[in-house]
Order: sequence, then C-alpha cells, then structure tokens
Amino acid sequence: MSHFSCPSSTSPPESMDEKSSHTTARSILCDEGSWQGDTGVCLQITFNQDGSGTLLGSRQIHLDVHVDFTWTPLDSRIDWPVHLPPPIFRRSEVFASAIPRKPELLAEFRIEINLHAVGPEWVQVDGKNIGIRKFGPKPPTRDPGPRTFTVRLERGYCTPPVNTSGMPPGRYELRIGFDSSPYLTRDDWDMEDTDYWEHKIFCARWCWWLNQAEERGITQYMRDRCVLS
Repeated sequence: MSHFSCPSSTSPPESMDEKSSHTTARSILCDEGSWQGDTGVCLQITFNQDGSGTLLGSRQIHLDVHVDFTWTPLDSRIDWPVHLPPPIFRRSEVFASAIPRKPELLAEFRIEINLHAVGPEWVQVDGKNIGIRKFGPKPPTRDPGPRTFTVRLERGYCTPPVNTSGMPPGRYELRIGFDSSPYLTRDDWDMEDTDYWEHKIFCARWCWWLNQAEERGITQYMRDRCVLS
C-alpha cells in the first residue's frame, strides 16, 4: 500500500465537479456496513453515522476483540464530494461501473477513535450476552484512550490482506487503510501470540459477479475430483 500522507490544503480542489459527485467519504465509510479485514470474516470494523462503531477480532472460535468505540472526524476532507457509482446488482452494469483494476484514491482524512473497552467479560451478539470469555486469550483491560488515525479510502478491485478461511479470497470494490492499526499497538496488548496490531486494511462492497465465477470454478473442481462410493 502506498505511503500515507495528508495534503496541506483545507478546502476541496477547485477542479472537482460537485455536480457529478454522488456521495462523501463519510457516507461511504458508514453506509457500506462492516469492512472486512480478512477473507474468513475474523477481522471487522463498522462505522455508524451517529459517531459510534464496533471493532471485531477473532481467531476462528476465539473471540479476542469485541468492542464499541466512538469516532470523530478531525478535518473537513471526510465531507468533500466523492464520485462513486452505485453498487452493481445486474451483470449488465458491470462494464458501465468501470471499476479500476488497481485501487485508486478517493479520499484521505483524519479521524479520532476512542475505544470504550478492550476486554469485555462477556461475548455479546446483538447486545445479548452469549458466553463468558474465560477460555479466550486476554487483551488489556485498561482504557486505551483516544487515538488519531489517517485513513485512505480507495476504489478498485481488491482483496482482504489476510485469508483465514482456506478458500480463494473474495473480491471487493472498496477498501480503507489506516496509517496504524485500529487494534492499537503491540504495547497495548497483554499477550504475545497474536498480531492484531499489524492489521490496517479493510475491504467492503463485495464484487458478487467475480466471486460467483470463482465459486463455480471451485465447485466444478471438486466435482471433477470427487470419488463417490
């Protein structure tokens, strides 16, 4: 991923055509739902319009991170107009969308994230306790406080950088990259057998037409080599 840097300008470029822009980086960040950090859906981050969010991290059956946070934009670039075609729902729309083969920069902005807790006693789903974390590894219980991040929002065919599923990686249209991990730093953790602090990239807007083709190929491969007795 390219080097992170912040433009010094505090106003949008004069050449930007606001009439052809359909959204903002803030809307993309919030409206795409969960951003995936891996193919196995073990790393996720979600941003909401009300300034709340959720960070998830697991290793298959071990849920290490499930925390709520609040986030605040630190500059106006998150609300600059961005041109982004709507999601594709029909195959006839694929070529019209002109998704770049390599990710291209849509926006770059700074935000502050304040994690409320890092080591909840109970694992929760939809606000309900489903199990105690007594068997999982133990992240720190102290409040890490607010942290500042530079975020790059890019568009183009991309895959999550981590694959914990054992299957071919899924293809996505959007990705965000942090200058440092939202899982904080190694010094914030009380355990050494994980690498959450290295994860900085998350993807969204699944390219279903590419993934369906790959799934058919996998299915045919299995059929051709499956021996029934």
